[in-house]
Amino acid sequence: MAQATLNATVVLGGKVDNSFTRIGSILSTMGGTINGVSRQLIDFGKQSIDVYRNYEDSMLDAQVALSTTYGRGTRELSAVMTQLDAQATEWAASSIFHTNDVGNAIAQAAHANWDLEKILEGIPAAMELAQAGGLDLSQAIDYIVKSTNAMGIEFKDVGSFIDEWVFAANSSAGSVESFGDAMVRMGKTMTFAQNRDELLSMIAVLHDAGATGSEAGTLLRNTMIRLVAPTDKAEEAMASLKLTQADVDEAMREVDGDTTQAMKTLQKMGFSAYDKNGNLKSFLEIFRDLSLVTEKMTEEERNDVLSALFPTRTITGALALLEEFRDGTSDLYQAIQRGQAENYGEFGAKTMMSGLTGAIETLASKWEKLQQVTGEALSGDVESFAGWAGGLIDKVSNMPEGPFNTLVGGLEGIAAAGPALIIAGKAFELVGTALGSNTGRIVLAGIAISALV
Repeated sequence: MAQATLNATVVLGGKVDNSFTRIGSILSTMGGTINGVSRQLIDFGKQSIDVYRNYEDSMLDAQVALSTTYGRGTRELSAVMTQLDAQATEWAASSIFHTNDVGNAIAQAAHANWDLEKILEGIPAAMELAQAGGLDLSQAIDYIVKSTNAMGIEFKDVGSFIDEWVFAANSSAGSVESFGDAMVRMGKTMTFAQNRDELLSMIAVLHDAGATGSEAGTLLRNTMIRLVAPTDKAEEAMASLKLTQADVDEAMREVDGDTTQAMKTLQKMGFSAYDKNGNLKSFLEIFRDLSLVTEKMTEEERNDVLSALFPTRTITGALALLEEFRDGTSDLYQAIQRGQAENYGEFGAKTMMSGLTGAIETLASKWEKLQQVTGEALSGDVESFAGWAGGLIDKVSNMPEGPFNTLVGGLEGIAAAGPALIIAGKAFELVGTALGSNTGRIVLAGIAISALV
């Protein structure tokens, strides 16, 4: 159709003024239009190759990690990767997360020893957490892996954990991210909490008191270490929490008083970090008992004890905990216990993505999915071209000096003919535009010509 239109226009131009002036103008205009379209095709081809290349790297990384579970080069591993590839494409096309985001998340999960079942269940949970909290998908995966491992949360409970996490963050002056930072900082000391509700409630209280993120986690972590370290069961407690002497030294270094003497004072008043059976009490119980005991002290005794347990910069948060849990509970704790956090993660994610940002990011994800599919279709041709070019480079590199010098001389002549090569490149681009039935390979040829010139 384009050729027929061009011929008709050329004939018409010749009849009107019997000159090539109009013909040249028409050709120039059409050439500019064709060049613009072909350039966009070439750029799209390049971008598609890059998108697929990054995605493929992530999936190959996941394959290596999953081989420890499913075996090297087994049919089972191949089937797992096929299923993950199909699922990754669907996730990327139906969310705000791009192809590379999903590929990286799958690789990250595989390195965390998640099998296929856990990946299929855990990635959507991480996507929900990320959307509700405005996190990167890889950051959400990292938080989930570290916090659940440290607390010993079973994988089947990850969904409800995220619901409570998002609910607690939005019920306080914190954020999903700052709560994640607090839990990562605490590590195994999170197991001092009797349950997730208790832990999240205490982190929320500290955020409201101005101690946020890792600072809140450090306060809770170091306070528990100080309460346990001076006791005769310290070694056993530290071992169960996988704490080192360096952790203990850090916790003790920040205090302003004598922690051992403070604990003796508390014990005289009837306080203990252990129950009647010799087991460590939970966070909530310890702060409740500590609050009740310190209320019976003189102001001087109370100041001495608290300065030995809580550094000056964290005293505000510690006092807030003592005040909040004097009765052994809190409003947030009770709300979570009543089930108000149920499905809150999904609610938060959908709400955050219901606006313009969500629409734009989802569109961008769909576009990148198209690039991934295009890049995958071109990947075989690119691999073949790379192999051929690599072989050619090897031959040139290993040429004897005489023939090599001759080749270099010939290349100098080709360089002088640069404009001719450019014209040839444009011709390839024109062909690529016209032959839409084989666009993929023509675009690839355009990429090669573009790189040459």
